[in-house]
Amino acid sequence: MSTISSRIRQSRTSKNLTQQNLADLTGVSLKAVQNWETDATPRDPMLDKIAAALDVTKAYLRDGEPEQNVLSILNQAKVKIAKALNISDARIKLEVSFLG
Repeated sequence: MSTISSRIRQSRTSKNLTQQNLADLTGVSLKAVQNWETDATPRDPMLDKIAAALDVTKAYLRDGEPEQNVLSILNQAKVKIAKALNISDARIKLEVSFLG
């Protein structure tokens, strides 16, 4: 069974972020991120910041809901494309058009 801690860790590593990167993005210490990834459960306001930094929903982190938003899907595609081309994902720009 997955936990908030394991979902935070998995989401962070899938975005190729270090614990320090996540700490910087959420405005907390490295130790706080280490605690989240072991056993500490962040409070709701911080869970919002973590979800935003990791491009996942708060519901996914809290309950394991596999819901993804469009931005998350595009970011994952961007990382995969960059990896396939052996370039930085910062050099990839994806655009979506909705027809009809």
